[in-house]
Amino acid sequence: MVAVLNVEFRTVQFDLQVLEAVRGCDRLELEDLAARLNTSRWTVAGAISRLGKRGFFS
Repeated sequence: MVAVLNVEFRTVQFDLQVLEAVRGCDRLELEDLAARLNTSRWTVAGAISRLGKRGFFS
């Protein structure tokens, strides 16, 4: 159970940073977000996917 929760919530803090950054953008540009968050665009894309799956962009 602990392992499942660790996997599910290990990225929550980063996902929150991405959500705040997306909400502050006029348009979604992965490369710009990645540069702002000092990470790869693939990491940002993963966070956006998780946030979308959880209904944050509905």
